[in-house]
Amino acid sequence: ENTDQMISFNKAFIVGSSNNYYHLLIDWLPRLFALNKHILKNIDKVIFSSEYLQSNYLVQFILNEFKIDKEILFLKKGSYLFKDSFIPINFSLEEKIFFYRKNFSNYMKFQNEEKIYIVRKDSKNRKIINEDKLIKFLKKQDFKIVQLSKYEFKDQISLFYNAKIIISMHGAGLTNLILCRTNTQVIEIVHDVNKKDEDWFCSST
Repeated sequence: ENTDQMISFNKAFIVGSSNNYYHLLIDWLPRLFALNKHILKNIDKVIFSSEYLQSNYLVQFILNEFKIDKEILFLKKGSYLFKDSFIPINFSLEEKIFFYRKNFSNYMKFQNEEKIYIVRKDSKNRKIINEDKLIKFLKKQDFKIVQLSKYEFKDQISLFYNAKIIISMHGAGLTNLILCRTNTQVIEIVHDVNKKDEDWFCSST
């Protein structure tokens, strides 16, 4: 009844977004895999939500890789009307993994096996209280200390593909496990579920 009050868009491809790396990579960006030649001929713009998208570097990287030269819009929260547009359904998880590995295979080149530990220095939660001691120990075991926020996505692909052992606190960064080779060993640090009355991570302060 109120469509006349909405901002209207024609011939758009709607993706959406999330401020969580896991949900962005697994739930939203795979919708771009549906952009085939037929759809590209019938759209003028690709639309994301800016409400939750903290950084669009990953979005821009994927658009560049796919050579999508349409107008890119980031819409704020509101009511919009889309005409002659596409809102794709999601693929299965298996299909998403297949498409990621297929489309970014040029970054999946074996160089040398590495043992990596992922730090969460820029995270607001899930901190390891004695992480400095842990890092000191892991360095003696020839582990590479990695802060994923300092890596571009293409470098994260290479990093995880070449990883032999990965140690990390539970977090969205482990979504990149979909890029690993078979038999990569993973040690995920999580809370002790037997101690239900105790908090399992300390605050960033």
